[in-house]
Formats: sequence, structure tokens, C-alpha cells
Amino acid sequence: MPDRILVVEDEPLLLDTVVAELEDRAFAVAGASGGPEAFGLLAERSFDALLTDIRLPGGIDGWTIAAQARERFPDIAIVYMSGYAPDPGRAVPPGVLLQKPFAIDALVNALRRALDARAGR
Repeated sequence: MPDRILVVEDEPLLLDTVVAELEDRAFAVAGASGGPEAFGLLAERSFDALLTDIRLPGGIDGWTIAAQARERFPDIAIVYMSGYAPDPGRAVPPGVLLQKPFAIDALVNALRRALDARAGR
């Protein structure tokens, strides 16, 4: 069974690109454009990993989404994406921080590292 990934990104082109690239690499992927959509998906499905932008519109940021995801799925792998200098003190450990812009291979490697750490592989 492929790893199930929730991608949260407010830039439609980046969201579509990341979802397509991860699907091409045999992940099962759901995409959300912000906090409310992400919370809805977290309530109805299970995920192995969360890949979330930190700065999102609408008052719900990636830190908050990660905290909620961790409450629902205690062993979920978390990868944060940001084009800004985030406050790593808000990260839900263990988590991986990926600076934008990034190469898709760097994203996949960060995701695999986070999944491996979660699974103790």
C-alpha cells in the first residue's frame, strides 16, 4: 500500500505540481489549499505524512495544521515548506523543514526521510 500524503499549499500551481510529482512517485496524495480544507480531509481520512506550507491565508497556518494532524495521527510524518524564515520553535517534532524554492527531488527526499524516521526504518 502506498504512503498516504496530505499536501497543503495555497499556491494552486505549486499544489498541483507537488501532487502530480508525488503521485508519479507512487504516493497516494490528497491536496488542500488551506486550513479548513486540510482539517476536513484529516477528519475523514488517515494519512502517513503531512506536507504543509507554513504561511497560509485565512488565519490557519501550517504549524496549526501540523498540531491538529499530530493529535489525530500521533505518528504522522511532517514536512514543512516555507519561502520565509519560519520560527522552528513552533514545529511539531519531529518534523523536517524545506525552504522554498526547492527541487522536487529534494522534496521527495525530505518526505522519505520523515516517513523513515516515523517508521523507524
